[in-house]
Amino acid sequence: MGYTVLGWKEVKLDLVHHFLTLYSMFVYLTHRRMFKVVRLLLLTEITTPLVHIRWILIKLGFSGQSIFLLSVATLIGFLVFRVANCIYMLVVIGSVGFKPLWESDPVVCVTIWLLVVILLCLNSFWTALMLRKALKVVSGKEAVHVDQDHLLESPQN
Repeated sequence: MGYTVLGWKEVKLDLVHHFLTLYSMFVYLTHRRMFKVVRLLLLTEITTPLVHIRWILIKLGFSGQSIFLLSVATLIGFLVFRVANCIYMLVVIGSVGFKPLWESDPVVCVTIWLLVVILLCLNSFWTALMLRKALKVVSGKEAVHVDQDHLLESPQN
């Protein structure tokens, strides 16, 4: 994500998200029984290429329908792979199959549960922002455009 076009609030949320993902990998490496949840956590990252491709296309000056379609794909990806997937992870962590793990290592279970709740909140926030923007564009209240102030400038020779 281009940190020059983001505000500090978004940068902090992005850093929290990446820290939590790294923590989940650490838990996987130290507690192999959490593999299902960590695998689901890593599945949330499937939308990352869409976010970066959209950002690159905007930087290259693309606008209009191509950016709009990529934004819709990103929004759907966030809903499926980030929000719904986090809700499913909470169900998996609370399932009967995880009872032995809760009894043997409750600290890891609680931290992973908290991690998923925090990621669910972050992903819901980002999805709500995208949905609000999409509704404005679809309703005609806002045009699809590129903010010219943030485009990369070519080096001058």
